[in-house]
Amino acid sequence: MRGNGWVLLIGVLALVGTAAQEPLMVAVALALFLGRILAPAWTRASLRRVSYRRRIHPRCTFPGEPLEVAVQVENDKFLPVSWIQIEDQNPREAVWEKGRLGPHYLPSRQVLFQFLALGWFQRVTRHYRVTLPRRGYYEFGPTRLTVGDPFGLAETETELPSVEQVVVYPHFLDPPQLRELWHQAGSQYTVRHGLLDDPTKLAGVRAYQPGDAWRRIHWKATAHSGMLQVKVFAPAIDPGTAIFLDVRTYPNPWDGYHPGRLEAAISLAASIYRDEVSQKRPVGLFANGYMAEWGPGPAYPLTAHPGQLPGVLESLGRLLPLASSNIADVVAKALSRLPRGTALIVITCLDQADLRAILERATRLGYPALVLWLGDLPVPAMPPQVGVQAISWEKMV
Repeated sequence: MRGNGWVLLIGVLALVGTAAQEPLMVAVALALFLGRILAPAWTRASLRRVSYRRRIHPRCTFPGEPLEVAVQVENDKFLPVSWIQIEDQNPREAVWEKGRLGPHYLPSRQVLFQFLALGWFQRVTRHYRVTLPRRGYYEFGPTRLTVGDPFGLAETETELPSVEQVVVYPHFLDPPQLRELWHQAGSQYTVRHGLLDDPTKLAGVRAYQPGDAWRRIHWKATAHSGMLQVKVFAPAIDPGTAIFLDVRTYPNPWDGYHPGRLEAAISLAASIYRDEVSQKRPVGLFANGYMAEWGPGPAYPLTAHPGQLPGVLESLGRLLPLASSNIADVVAKALSRLPRGTALIVITCLDQADLRAILERATRLGYPALVLWLGDLPVPAMPPQVGVQAISWEKMV
């Protein structure tokens, strides 16, 4: 009961008690009157020196791995808090093992409700386990605190703006999936990977391509297959691999984006990067997207040091389906900083004339290039020296 309802009730009790000469009824009316006056002051005082903290560990995780969420509410004063309701916002995708959850007016959010009482100088800590099933950038918070007097006559609230961020890394392809990918892509990746080939290390054979030297022809393999085959040697010098990730899935921004293809492309980039790092090869990563709270990028230079991997994974976790530029522009800008012979791997699902042009130029300058195609079939035509491999995104997500 609020406002005039309480005034009317108190007035009726006082009049009836006076007319009937019932002191108890008059005392109740007086108590309600005093409570009605004191309740707002009580609630305002109850909210003072009340703190709420939320701790999440770890802040970066993989899809489906549990997060430990500890929430702590403390009343740092002599006046007890008769009741407090806590409404803590969190992502709609978050799966809580326990706790009372409710809807939020934003469809992407939900609310964790907590209701408790606090004595003087009391601290209460609750622990939860939460999982986030998909890659992405997530925010926990803000939080609304509501307190009231013991009789429910008045209440007041405040909002705490503190927000904790959690980044979920992309999932990795299984090693057999990655090996199958490289097997399908053939020598475009494994052979033309260095500045120089070591003629003492035969890595395999591949089909003849225009421009291959005749001294590289493997005559036994040619006779066995009935088609010209050339020898594949391991690189003597490995300048590294540069991965270029195109976040665009449709030609026009107003067409939206394809979630399946985008997630497959990001997972593929993360898997290739980790595989290169595990084999102690120099590797870099460049993308044409925006990262949540970080702006455009990422752009990681070539390095064989594994310490860059966590930053790369966090950047990929923060990637949004928003392109900052064309991937061809990213490739063109990076070429000036990459040593000659660096293998270029472009992950895209759009047929782009400017990308074909820059890759053709790159191969003429001595940068072997491979396009990993996640778009619709048929695979677009590429320049003769640019490899292209179609990949089914449905098998990766």
